[in-house]
Amino acid sequence: MTNDRANDILARMAAMFRKRGYAPKRFRADLQNPSPAEAREHAHWMALEALTMPADKIGKKCTWIGWIQCTLWQMDGFSIDEMRAMNMPVPATAG
Repeated sequence: MTNDRANDILARMAAMFRKRGYAPKRFRADLQNPSPAEAREHAHWMALEALTMPADKIGKKCTWIGWIQCTLWQMDGFSIDEMRAMNMPVPATAG
């Protein structure tokens, strides 16, 4: 995966969270697990934070994409196929 492709995926995920009304907010666990809303907010924060990572951190970006997609799948009812499609390159348009 290229850095540009990772950034495209992260931007689309951030837009999904924004559309659903979840503000980006880092969750700091102190002996507790996040509520579903806190998990979504944290995943939104992660997407935006990962967008600021330099291209040489592509491995970390991909790890974060996987974590965010897991949150979307578990909390928001996205299917594995939808998550897989999100990772696929956008087809070039003929022109």
